[in-house]
Amino acid sequence: MEKEKILDFIRTGDTDKAIDLFLDELIASGGASASTLKAVRLIEAEYNRLREDQLQNTIDSGTAEARLNAINKRLLDLLDSPSALQRSAPKKRAVQIGAISGGVLLLAFLAWRLIPRETPPPPPPKEEDIDQPLFACPVFDPAKELKITLLPFLNLSSKEDVPVHIGLLDEMNELLRRMNYPGQAKVAIGDPEKNYLTFEDAEVLRGQCLADMVVWGKYTSQGLDKDELLDVRFVSPPFEFAQQEDVDSLLEHRAQEELSANLKTTAKLLLAQAFLSENRMDLALQLAHEVIQASESSPAGDAAKTDAHIIAAEAYQMLDQPENAAVNYEEALKKDPNNKTALTNLPILDFKAKKFTTAEKRTERALKINPEKIGLNLLQAEIFKEQGQTVKAKEALSNFREEVRERMVSDTTKISN
Repeated sequence: MEKEKILDFIRTGDTDKAIDLFLDELIASGGASASTLKAVRLIEAEYNRLREDQLQNTIDSGTAEARLNAINKRLLDLLDSPSALQRSAPKKRAVQIGAISGGVLLLAFLAWRLIPRETPPPPPPKEEDIDQPLFACPVFDPAKELKITLLPFLNLSSKEDVPVHIGLLDEMNELLRRMNYPGQAKVAIGDPEKNYLTFEDAEVLRGQCLADMVVWGKYTSQGLDKDELLDVRFVSPPFEFAQQEDVDSLLEHRAQEELSANLKTTAKLLLAQAFLSENRMDLALQLAHEVIQASESSPAGDAAKTDAHIIAAEAYQMLDQPENAAVNYEEALKKDPNNKTALTNLPILDFKAKKFTTAEKRTERALKINPEKIGLNLLQAEIFKEQGQTVKAKEALSNFREEVRERMVSDTTKISN
């Protein structure tokens, strides 16, 4: 099986060969998810950027190793995903290990987890054992580059059912037409009361429907005369920065905020996020800036403005414009002082700008708000090292390694169960 060859290349350090073989297999398979192919191409681009940095001698060995580990981890995660190199119906993903910046121990563990064992192949699954989609997938125009699956929203309000997903559908398709972008949003058929998705369910459904984004949520209100509230969730292909290897969908990685039912604003935020994954930073910034400019009078208010600044900051990071990224992260923190995305990425920008004192303070603050982000311990160690604080650097590195070991034990237990 080609998957074994890809794993062998990763284990022996031939990442370029692993990427090339992965791409060849995805293209040849025909049944592979389009989003998986797109994700591997993004990995290829990041690997090429890393090689250029190394050839130009603009990156130190530690940072290069961390970036290479992150690239290999992404490849391993994609190989373990339901849509990778499979023609049959995908199954739900196994529990994934949290991301870290660098981390040879974690990479080794992931490789160990995915190395084929000398055991007989399992019998083919019975038809009744194959996971069936929780919602009936829509049929997309194959010529469209961006495919968005919307699910009926769960109505938890005191009012009669409100077709929020239809409103979002119309707004998103209208925006795509206005921007002359070859995209399409369509609705999947199903019952949200019986199948309200987890993020894992939504990621599986995204692969089953060959969609680039899946959107679902809840509709609530406090009474007939109260404001309607919209809780929107989504999954889309992860994208990465050279500075931080794990940045997934915005709403997945922060406490869910109740957004006012301003469908036009919500549609813009969702499309802006989708464009980030499509590597169209120009379009993501266009929509984010529209939301920022209109947010003062928008019913979505501060929450929408915060989201728009985060999206803009991420786009600027992808464009290698750290100053603009920092400005937008700081604007987001004015509205949401505990925003994990901003708190995590700002000290990384400070470190790259050699603002070590500021980076130290911000990393300490980020660890208090987001202690599960163990990569921050590694960043903290690098900051202390640059400041000549050897004892503190060793302590931070020790904390990082201990967190990695604990997660390895925890994930091993989950896998065995």
